[in-house]
Amino acid sequence: MSPQECGELISAARGVANIDPRRLDQSASQALSQANTCSERIRASDTKLAMLIDASRGVAQGGADLDSCSALAAAVAGLDAFDNDRFEDSHKRAASTASTCRPILQESDRRLDQIGQRASAVNLVTTDLSRCEALVTAGNQLSQSDVHRLRARSGNEFDKFTACTTRLQSSDNRIAAFSNAVDGFNPDDPDSAMSLTAARSGLQGADIARLDPAKKDRMQSVSTRAEALLRDSDARIAALVASFKEWQRNPTQANAGAFDRSAQLTDFDRKRTMSAEVRNAISALTISRQDLNAQIERWSLVERLTAAAERQSPADYFRPLSAAVGALTQRDKENATAKQNQSLERAISLIKSASPRNRLGEDFGTSPGPTRGAGQISGPEGNSFPADNFATIPSKK
Repeated sequence: MSPQECGELISAARGVANIDPRRLDQSASQALSQANTCSERIRASDTKLAMLIDASRGVAQGGADLDSCSALAAAVAGLDAFDNDRFEDSHKRAASTASTCRPILQESDRRLDQIGQRASAVNLVTTDLSRCEALVTAGNQLSQSDVHRLRARSGNEFDKFTACTTRLQSSDNRIAAFSNAVDGFNPDDPDSAMSLTAARSGLQGADIARLDPAKKDRMQSVSTRAEALLRDSDARIAALVASFKEWQRNPTQANAGAFDRSAQLTDFDRKRTMSAEVRNAISALTISRQDLNAQIERWSLVERLTAAAERQSPADYFRPLSAAVGALTQRDKENATAKQNQSLERAISLIKSASPRNRLGEDFGTSPGPTRGAGQISGPEGNSFPADNFATIPSKK
């Protein structure tokens, strides 16, 4: 229905507006319904024509830029034949203003078409970011007005542009974290090595492809060094813990020696945050080494006193040598070397030869002498050692 027909129908409807609807026949009721529809259509057309006037005024007053031209183009595009039939001279002048905007809009369309081409090449399922980079690079050259027009376009160009922008920003953040960790790496600092290794492991394949070619080789070389430092440190710590557990399970001298030899921790290792298990191993090792050093010192004392007694008079060394032999523990004897067993045999022989009972006529009343038990000689400190039967002295196998 044309605007003129609508106007006539609306005028006719006004003539029967005060009549009771129940007195109207079916054709009159239909005419009234059509008149209401025409009224609504004319009100909508009035709104669109007013928008056309406003948009044209914006171009005339503010100059033809992309924002004002886009508003005018949208107003013109919203008009239909019904609206055009209602044009007055002001509307015709406003619509003609759109020709001024045509070159501006065409240039924006060209830029948006380039975005569309790059967006069509993007596959968001793949990890390759090269096509996303091309799309975002082109998109970053758009004006805000271009972006508004891109968003209003049908299709998924704007969605792909947004998704690519997010993916590239995430990639840039990971690369920046890696670069900072490389710059902050100190081979003497485990924390910096761990930070670098974590940053490197956080990189994705697409990130590595985007690393600065001038820095890529150095960055990867430094991260490889950090990984090697931590890997070697982990191996040393694991070896210590494993030997500690074996020593706990079976505390033999051989396992104690293996436990001691496994303690090859470096300053780098000690600076790391240790687990409770590692701390326990280190504490146990300290105690084990103290025990080992004490054992070495006890044997050393026996060997020194034995050598001195052999060079001088055994009687002069009876008491200290007896005390040194008596101080040896059962574990000392069980773990004795062949040389230590020989020293013990010599020491016992010297003690026997220097015993007061073997030196009749001498007065040892002021010095406590050894007492003889069944197959044993007790020294002055209450420690015992074998008498004549040296088969009881363990030998090193």
